[in-house]
Amino acid sequence: MVNKLEDEWEKIEQKPDRKYKVEGYYLLNQRAKIEELEKNLKNEKAKRTEAEEKTSSLENQMQTQSDTLGATIQSQGQAIEEQKSQIEKLNSERNELSVEINNLRQGISDLRNEINEKEQRAMQLMKENDELMAEMRASQESQQQLVAGAQQVGELQQIIQQKDQQIQQLNAQIGAVQSRPAAAPARPAAPAQTQELLAEKPKPPRTAFTPPAPRAEPTPEFAPKAAAKGGWACPNCGSSRVVEESDRSKMLYMAAGRPIYGKKRRCLKCNNEWAI
Repeated sequence: MVNKLEDEWEKIEQKPDRKYKVEGYYLLNQRAKIEELEKNLKNEKAKRTEAEEKTSSLENQMQTQSDTLGATIQSQGQAIEEQKSQIEKLNSERNELSVEINNLRQGISDLRNEINEKEQRAMQLMKENDELMAEMRASQESQQQLVAGAQQVGELQQIIQQKDQQIQQLNAQIGAVQSRPAAAPARPAAPAQTQELLAEKPKPPRTAFTPPAPRAEPTPEFAPKAAAKGGWACPNCGSSRVVEESDRSKMLYMAAGRPIYGKKRRCLKCNNEWAI
């Protein structure tokens, strides 16, 4: 049957203007096929329309996403440019801060050097002050010795004056005795006090009092010997490299709120120390 229909179609194609007799079932089949084709076409159109709508929606979404992405990219680009500008500004500020830090470090170094110089000057002034205080103490001791010597001179002068008066009285009594005549009766014996004055020989006038020199302390075997040219010698090794320092273990008194210490000597060769 199928072969027969195919043959008929070939004839129709060869002579399309000719009229042919067609059986009813053939027309029904054709109508069913046409309806099926129309239905399929309608479905295809609906699918196509749906696909076009989806495509349009996707295109709109893509356009929206593209616009959003472009705006985002543009915004991010602006943000990146702003960040670059901020980075450049921060780098410039960092360079300025680095220069300022270097200047501050140099200032701190200069200030430390100045402080060290002032500390050294202060130590030198303290040393000079200690030396001046030692000289003042020595001067005070000398003045005290002079005052004591002056007091002793005054006392001795008073004793000499008393003795001179006694001598003058005695000489007057002797002169009176010698001026009397020989026939005069024997005078009574002189009082005991006069006999004592006669027995005492007149003393020669004394010279001015000179304060005694300071008593030299005994020099033990370990005492330092004087070095050449007026220096000191170490009692341990005999070196003359000796310096005088403040003995902070021996505070003498307070001056202007600052303690004044005693002195000690130290050998620069063997580092031996001894009090003075």
